[in-house]
Amino acid sequence: MFLLIDRGQNAPIMRGIANACVKITRLTGVFALMLCMGLLTQGALAVEPTPTPVLDPPSVTVSPEQITAGETVTISLENLPDASQLAIRISSTVALCGEETFALKATNLRVPFSLDSSRVSIQAEPVTEAGIQARIGWLPISLKTDGDDGVARLTQGTGDISSGTTISLLSVFGTAVPGAESVDLFLDISGVKYGAEDSSLSFGLEGVANGSAVLRVSVNGSEIGSQEIIIGDGAPVFPEAPAAAFCASPENGTAPLTVSFTDTSTGSPTSWIWDFGDGTGSSEQHPVHTYTAQGTYTISLAASNAGGSNSTTRSNYITVAAPPLFLSAPALTPARIPTDSDGVPGVGETATLSVNLTGGSGDADVAVDLSPLGGSVAVPMVWEGGDRWTTSVSAGQPSPHAGGAYSPVDLVVTATDRGSGATASVAASLVAVRNGDVNEDGRVTLYDATYIGRSLVGLPGYTVSTPAVGDVTGDGVLTLADAMYLAKHLLGVPGFEVLR
Repeated sequence: MFLLIDRGQNAPIMRGIANACVKITRLTGVFALMLCMGLLTQGALAVEPTPTPVLDPPSVTVSPEQITAGETVTISLENLPDASQLAIRISSTVALCGEETFALKATNLRVPFSLDSSRVSIQAEPVTEAGIQARIGWLPISLKTDGDDGVARLTQGTGDISSGTTISLLSVFGTAVPGAESVDLFLDISGVKYGAEDSSLSFGLEGVANGSAVLRVSVNGSEIGSQEIIIGDGAPVFPEAPAAAFCASPENGTAPLTVSFTDTSTGSPTSWIWDFGDGTGSSEQHPVHTYTAQGTYTISLAASNAGGSNSTTRSNYITVAAPPLFLSAPALTPARIPTDSDGVPGVGETATLSVNLTGGSGDADVAVDLSPLGGSVAVPMVWEGGDRWTTSVSAGQPSPHAGGAYSPVDLVVTATDRGSGATASVAASLVAVRNGDVNEDGRVTLYDATYIGRSLVGLPGYTVSTPAVGDVTGDGVLTLADAMYLAKHLLGVPGFEVLR
């Protein structure tokens, strides 16, 4: 048995020597065999080894260089060996053009080789949230994350992708931070490649109307090629700044005046800032505002879109007149009081008068005429807050008495607006009973003292309708002492001259 070493180009010579050795050995024996073995050994050692072929490095081309939105982009790969870590990144700056939401999509991507341990990654900024949407073969994927300081990052494993699988959708989507004009984002798909060394991938690219996207291809962590794809005319289309304008109706009236404002700006604004001139405003497009105080108001509107902002002002545009003065809800508590016979109103000898005042400039004088009861013509009332005004009322003389009864007296309250001079009036009714006239017959006699006594012991028919009238001692309680005091007063006993 012979061990023959085949060494490339010398193999035919070596095979010829070996065949000769076989024939010689058959004729001459062992000596000839040893000689042949030496020749074979020398020939084997003299043969040069065949050099290992040098492999071409992986390469990539991307075409075309310009598309319209939705058209196909093709990535051609050559010399890509198996077990290579392949990554394809699509990045772009997406103009928002007044919108807040965005989506960059690769569609109908057919994978011509296996991509094991694949994953999809995205990043977007400045955003409040962003996410991944994909459909890989039959597998749907949809997930999102909030932006961290305006940056959203997300990675999702997608398992082993078989050769020939169609990825019908691969998308990064989200919502930009308010006011952002554009969003920077990228979308990656990566995995370990097995299959043909030379292949191509084609897919549609959507989400950018005018601008560009950059495609980068990396193998084993090193970029092997990139290409900027111009989309549309290559320049993001931002709208021009709007021209702010507005109108309002009505432009004048009496407070409270409700005014409807209408935005008439041109240039498609997407946000509005109104200043109503009274310290309030609105961000609505067509706001409604109510003016509660008189005055002349200057209105401003700032209208904005992705192209910029513009503002306009209409000076002294809304005129609001003070509403008419109005006095209401007059009340006297109590509605019946005894007269003040000593000039010093005592317990039970006063009533609280209250009215509500609305309208006007908010700056007014309010007074009551007490002359029908022997008082001043204009007694000032005091503002208690809100719409309420009050004062204390006493009677220096009784109400008129006729037909066995005292008649109510109207006390007229008048309000005068300090700004316009306008006035308003209302009346409140009060009954003033002569002090001590408990049976209300219009006189004070000894019978009233007797009446008090009989009322206190509970005799029928002796009801005192206004107890304060009989409280002539002024201690706030009707007792027999008041009956005795009244009798002594009427009899002229010294020390009982004044009814309190």
